[in-house]
Amino acid sequence: MIKVEKNSEKSNPKPQEKIACGAGGGLCFVNWKCINIKARCLFSGGVFDLNFFKCMWRKDYDCPHEDIRFFLYTPTVRKGRLIDITRPKSVFRAGFKAHRETAIIIHGFNGTQTSKHIMFLKDAYLSRKFNVFAVDWERISAYPCYLSSLSNTKLVSQCTAQLYSFITFTGSRSKQITCVGHSLGAHICGMMSNHLTKRQHKIIDPAKPLIENHASTRFRLTKDDAKVVQVVHTNAGFLGQSSFSGTIDFCINGGQTQPYCNGDQIKQARCSHFLSVCYLANAIFARSHTSMAFRCPNGCVKNNRIPFIPMRYSGRNRGRMKYYRIGQDTPDDCAAVRANYLQVQVYSATRQENQGKTTNLCGKMLMTMKIFLISTFVGGGFVIYAQAQHLLAQALYLGDPNSYNTSKEDCVWKRGNGEDRCPDADIRTILYTSGIVKERFVFDMDHPDWLNDTEWEPAKENIILVHGYAGGDDTLPIAVLRDAYIKHGGYNVFLVDWGALGQPPCYVAAVYNIRPIAACLSQTVMKLRRLGLPPDRTTCVGHSLGAHICGLMANHLNFRLERIIALDPARPLIKPGNMNRLDSGDAKSVQVIHTNAGHYGEGGRVGHIDFCINGGRRQPYCGNSTNINLCSHIWAVCYLAQSIFEGMEPMAEPCNRRCPTNVLIPPGRQGRGRFGYAIGYAIPMGQKTPMSASGSYCIKDTTPPFCPTSATSPGDLRCCI
Repeated sequence: MIKVEKNSEKSNPKPQEKIACGAGGGLCFVNWKCINIKARCLFSGGVFDLNFFKCMWRKDYDCPHEDIRFFLYTPTVRKGRLIDITRPKSVFRAGFKAHRETAIIIHGFNGTQTSKHIMFLKDAYLSRKFNVFAVDWERISAYPCYLSSLSNTKLVSQCTAQLYSFITFTGSRSKQITCVGHSLGAHICGMMSNHLTKRQHKIIDPAKPLIENHASTRFRLTKDDAKVVQVVHTNAGFLGQSSFSGTIDFCINGGQTQPYCNGDQIKQARCSHFLSVCYLANAIFARSHTSMAFRCPNGCVKNNRIPFIPMRYSGRNRGRMKYYRIGQDTPDDCAAVRANYLQVQVYSATRQENQGKTTNLCGKMLMTMKIFLISTFVGGGFVIYAQAQHLLAQALYLGDPNSYNTSKEDCVWKRGNGEDRCPDADIRTILYTSGIVKERFVFDMDHPDWLNDTEWEPAKENIILVHGYAGGDDTLPIAVLRDAYIKHGGYNVFLVDWGALGQPPCYVAAVYNIRPIAACLSQTVMKLRRLGLPPDRTTCVGHSLGAHICGLMANHLNFRLERIIALDPARPLIKPGNMNRLDSGDAKSVQVIHTNAGHYGEGGRVGHIDFCINGGRRQPYCGNSTNINLCSHIWAVCYLAQSIFEGMEPMAEPCNRRCPTNVLIPPGRQGRGRFGYAIGYAIPMGQKTPMSASGSYCIKDTTPPFCPTSATSPGDLRCCI
């Protein structure tokens, strides 16, 4: 149930790489034809295969089988290769590494291994350096032959069990292997246990028709099929199984009908059923930290409501709560863990209406999903309810290596000293134009007239956005700022994605790489200038390490940018000297916004004009966060996003030559003198700061910036805390 805007054809000398996205960013279709996927119910059009001779019933159980194929995707060979497990060398040539974790993905009825929702999941696992095997049994699971497909699952499970055994034979441990099946594919994962001596790991959203009430436990998923059987319910009781079959069951938005799905009952069911894959892919991509948990009743809740939770709890409410993570990061022993007392804040658990339209449901969830987990003991397992909410707090855990499946061995170190070639595939520049984030243009250095063949508008101001450590395209917090500029409509937005060179836990490598990144970015900017980009209408906006990249880029340009806006430029491991960091000579106007000075952010004056927010060191609304310094560092992005819109610009007044030394602002002690204000006029901070302004300015504001106060006011829910 994914609708994507159709791209218009352009007569370019070289085809553009266009990517269709949902509003607010997220998963994207790269070089795919954009189509409308019509929702058709499983039971429409005579789904039951009454024509016995038309459908393919496999009674032979010889494996390998010509109708069951295995495709391997790896971080080094991302284009799927058909493999033959009887020829092990071909598997290793495709990039398989036994030390990596492995995911086996199995599609359901009327699916293929190239189905878009399966591709979402594949890309999510590849982002975490998994070996990914996609099982293709399309030939014996085609529409409308549901009965024969159901019968054929026995053969598929037997052949896939051979694949599983082959993987363990290479040296992989069973704990490193996850079987992920959608719909009938989930039951195939479970049935594999009939052919294995070791148990597996995770399953998602099993199908209901002709299985839940009639199938033997030998021919469907049960909680005994793996050490951890994780079930994600998104359409329980219709196309999905309503009973709890796992050691841990997630009910998303009640587990029955998803609020993002529109249309009649059939369309909503079909859409909700496929969204289970999107939720799991989101959890894998985002690598979200633990989410808030509460007790819940037995069974998935009807009408998308979580009972026993009022509209708003106060922070004083306590209960036996514990944090758990959804998806690949769910603890293996979660079913045996008793919750401790935790102080929690409960948000409204009702269905969210009017959250904005989107043309890409998976993409929407990547940017808007926060999962609240509500847990209790039910039949020896947990039942967990997940509620989609706004999400910027995930960025608070970017520095937690336990949230990632990467190690120092995965770090990328550029050669430096001018020895790196540009353009670099790991450094992309992507143009976004006005309107919703529905398509974007990836810069092509070899295209002779790239800028004019895109939707770039010469009359608009140009913004070059550079993310920081652990960032990337469609990641938080930079996505908040990108979306704000696009929503305003008055800017051409160029986002620089260097995420492959700064993934966790590789902060040291990321710092080392900023100089070669800046060198390559300067070549991109100079090419854009030759194509018509005016430097005097161009601003480079960088957050954290991205701020230093904006400054270092200037060392390679033969002209000066109009302005650099540095959002809490990074402090750790940044060497002294103008050749290693941002300084006031890097643009005609260098503006710096301090929100965590002296910790994650630079402590002293850096630019022509420096703004210190709430003392510049720690933000008062971050006091209850897990990491107050990281929270303060990240929220600089929201201050600039707020300054873009007319009438919302934060106003700052002159103050001391550097940020004051106070840490937090106790209530009742927020007097003007505390910041050492000087006599002078207040000026707007951010996008509308006068070019001629200089000195140090201070702002006191104890509320989270850019957090909407009403349904119609500008803002972004991801900036609320």
